[in-house]
Amino acid sequence: MFTHLHVHSDHSLFDGYQTIDEILNRVKELGQEAVAITEHGTMASIIEFHKKTLEQDIKPIIGCEFYFCEDKFIKDRAFTHHLILLAKNKTGYMNLKKMNKIAFNKDDGHFYFKPRIDSKELTEYSDGLICLSACLASIINTEDGEKWVQYFKNIFGDDFYLEVQPHPIDEQKEYNFKLLSYCARYKVKAVVTTDAHYSKKEDAVWHKKWIGLQKGEYYTTDTNYLWSEDELLNSNFLPQNITRELIRNTQEITNKVEIYDLAPAGNHFPTYPTNNACEKIKEICRGVWKDKVPRGHYKEYGDRFLYELSMLEKCGYTNYLLLTWDFLNWCKEKKILTGVGRGSVGGSVVAWLLGIHHVDPIKYNLLFERFCNPERVSAPDIDNDLQTSRRGEAIGYLIDKYGNVMKIRTYSYLGNKSAIKRAGQVLGIEPTIVNDITKQIEEIDDVINVRVKVNKEKLIDTAKHFYGRMGAFGSHASAVLITPDDTINYVPIEYQSVSDESLDGERIWTQVASGDFHDLENFGLMKLDVLGLNTLDVIDNTLKQIKDKVDIYNLDTNDEKVFKLYQKDNLLGCFQMDSSGMRKLAKDMKVNCFENIIALVALFRPGPLGSGLVDSYVNGKNGGRIIYLCKEIEEVLSPTYNVIVYQEQVMLLAQKLAGYTMGQADMLRKIIGRKEEDKIEKATQDFKEAVIKNGFSKEIAEYIGNQIKAAGRYIF
Repeated sequence: MFTHLHVHSDHSLFDGYQTIDEILNRVKELGQEAVAITEHGTMASIIEFHKKTLEQDIKPIIGCEFYFCEDKFIKDRAFTHHLILLAKNKTGYMNLKKMNKIAFNKDDGHFYFKPRIDSKELTEYSDGLICLSACLASIINTEDGEKWVQYFKNIFGDDFYLEVQPHPIDEQKEYNFKLLSYCARYKVKAVVTTDAHYSKKEDAVWHKKWIGLQKGEYYTTDTNYLWSEDELLNSNFLPQNITRELIRNTQEITNKVEIYDLAPAGNHFPTYPTNNACEKIKEICRGVWKDKVPRGHYKEYGDRFLYELSMLEKCGYTNYLLLTWDFLNWCKEKKILTGVGRGSVGGSVVAWLLGIHHVDPIKYNLLFERFCNPERVSAPDIDNDLQTSRRGEAIGYLIDKYGNVMKIRTYSYLGNKSAIKRAGQVLGIEPTIVNDITKQIEEIDDVINVRVKVNKEKLIDTAKHFYGRMGAFGSHASAVLITPDDTINYVPIEYQSVSDESLDGERIWTQVASGDFHDLENFGLMKLDVLGLNTLDVIDNTLKQIKDKVDIYNLDTNDEKVFKLYQKDNLLGCFQMDSSGMRKLAKDMKVNCFENIIALVALFRPGPLGSGLVDSYVNGKNGGRIIYLCKEIEEVLSPTYNVIVYQEQVMLLAQKLAGYTMGQADMLRKIIGRKEEDKIEKATQDFKEAVIKNGFSKEIAEYIGNQIKAAGRYIF
């Protein structure tokens, strides 16, 4: 059975064309049982690749095509070569990560145009690795090639293989025979690879366009795809007498590779220093109880507090809450202004009492189950906003306290407009024309209706072939990863240039954890969101100029003077409120209470504006006729005039009408907010059936079911 051992996805930026899904679909189609991933100088794709191969019942082989030089002090790009390293076990995987991290280090000379490793690293971290000599860019394809065959053989022994390829290039054919002569001379086995950058032969044309080469200066053939075994057996550029042996050797390598987890199982958060997290939380909250909890409501808040704490402990959230409290409390001590709070944590009374957010959940009917739900245990997630100018200090505190803190990589895929821009670039269309086109479209097919003198069909076709492919790596604007020990024990670490707003936008070369943050959370790792907000700097500067002390976390939310500013659309300079459209809506709404301001923020978005819901809300708010089909709907939707505005309203409707538990209601909320139509359809149908089963009419079930389904596109 043949196995592809030299494969690039689109994570080899603008070199590999195929996506991970395309690779695996092709491997399945060919009936192959394993496949390797070997990106150019990066391990950026390995987490997605590993997860998806196992889901498809394909054996994953984790590797990297490293840039190799004899000595890192050689500053000449001509002396940088390619080398394939594959991890055959967990030790090898760890050594891959270690060399990958070293290769990106600019300070010690390894990074020179490319992330490089040299002879020292290869010798030190060879355990658990299989080495392939790579393509024509191998160091073996030099005058000293024979010396390097002996060198690699000495390090890797029987885990070193020479790599021949079937490409119809005279140089490749000569090189293949040269490699095979070394096999006999030094008792080294050979394998066949295709250095696949796209999954099917017909994608060769799109690959060349994708990498921006119109004349094929580098990829001169259309053979860098995922070949079938039969194609290899019939290749004229491989010696027919040994092709089966070359194929068998790929299976030999596959058999050497173990299947292993990429990260240790379990939770890997740093630990807040306390013997009992629940008791520590109670101690902190007792200290603020009388200041925060309304008199006469101690039992109501106490019952909610104890219920939440038991659920938080059950879901394993208590340590995370203390870590977040500690961080925000340090900011408070250092007079670093932090946000009022946002996101699902706003539903937690415990988090409110801890000062993690400043919105009373009971007063505003916010649901705890959106944040913590024992029926859907997921990674805890709290958004923390603070002054941009002092974000660096706050991150410094985390580093001083925990040591292992770094930015998280982001992965940017080409959307409709960016695919059009890339297509226009490779088709040679003037950038000004392309930019004008993108301003007039939402979907790629919309180009056909734009009045412009270009070949629109060709532009559309090219853009569709580019859509959804990897376009760039970045750094998460707010999230940092905090690990209890060296981060490399859990995830690859690489460097990249990022903009640091705490340094006035200066670009810095910094380490990033190379994995999507959702995948890192699934590894049991702690992501902490620390977002710099310029508005908090404005507020801080303003407060310093006011003689009287103002507590921005305890403002009067029934100030008539504020409402008059909204009614007169006098909102210039007010955060999120000063656009002309927002000011007009505030005036039309006749804002006269704090709840109207909340709704204003929720409604002024494309979904509600384009669906007529804003008009319905404003009409109801200003005395228009409202018909509620039952008292349960009225109880939930009367504050928003029979319009579903908030996610909590979906959950409450599911509870009251369908008899769902809060956990089930939260699952419905999550499903309708996604773009998986089949799941949305099933969830809403199940909801309608549950409503009828719970004693309500079919009319009510259909009406509110359709409303909830539609709400998934816009609810706040």
